[in-house]
Amino acid sequence: MAKKEAEQEDDGKNLKVSYLEKSPRKCPVCEQEFYNELMYTGGGRIIAGRLRNDLRRTYEVSKKYGKVNPLIYIVSVCPACFYAAYNEDFLEMDQSHRETALAEKPNRIKYAKVIFGRDIDFAKPRTLITGAASYFLAMTGYNYQRKNVFPTLKRAMCALRASWLLEDIAAIYPDQHFAELIPFFLTKSKKYYGRAIDFMQNGKETYEKVKTFGPDTDTNFRYDGVLYMFARLTASMSYLITDPKEKIDDLIKAKRSAAKIFGMGKSSKSKPQDLLDFSKELHTEIGNYIEELAKKFNITVEE
Repeated sequence: MAKKEAEQEDDGKNLKVSYLEKSPRKCPVCEQEFYNELMYTGGGRIIAGRLRNDLRRTYEVSKKYGKVNPLIYIVSVCPACFYAAYNEDFLEMDQSHRETALAEKPNRIKYAKVIFGRDIDFAKPRTLITGAASYFLAMTGYNYQRKNVFPTLKRAMCALRASWLLEDIAAIYPDQHFAELIPFFLTKSKKYYGRAIDFMQNGKETYEKVKTFGPDTDTNFRYDGVLYMFARLTASMSYLITDPKEKIDDLIKAKRSAAKIFGMGKSSKSKPQDLLDFSKELHTEIGNYIEELAKKFNITVEE
């Protein structure tokens, strides 16, 4: 790991972006107490920019607080055993999985340090690196959660957000391995989004108590967002599929998923114009790509 840290900038004015909770949290796995770090809200700490077509919110640099990334404060991580989950789910772990979670502690710590560096420390203020690592750990942490928190969707969001933070880290450390990790997390996210759609339809997991479907911290696109992210990730990761017929079949599923979003054709609070526009653009892009592949490999397409 390079000595330079990918930390939040405070433009030299020592203005606080985050704080520690007044009362300690007790890890439901190892029972270690620690003070969780949260981000202050308001005060111009974050200035929203454009929404990317992968539904990531960009932020302008604040003159008072510098570069602030709210994503890194969303996951609670026990600094002792590396159990992790979103802040609202951390203490709600299903205790029937406690022994398993304890037994898997060495592997959690080992792989987190192999991927993100041996010096990662969740007792210190969050950085981009520990922020990305927190989502990696939460992907495992949701193995120990109850079905009513919709763990599969949470895993999908964790993998996606990890990939976003890895983008930021790779921009700082272009000569290290961080960019190479992004396809892994995007592939995981696609898999979990696909499963989440299935589970929403067959009732295997419940989502009534889920506060936000994200995928970013300031958005809640609910079911339409899930459909869109599955379509977007399926299209963007299709280059990993070598068999043209299999690739076309996968893309057809993505095209259908995108079509469901703008089927009604009207924007609303739950279906904002940005999402409608992105879905239409994606639907067209996928359709054009399917035609191109079908022509190139002489494949008959039946949608």
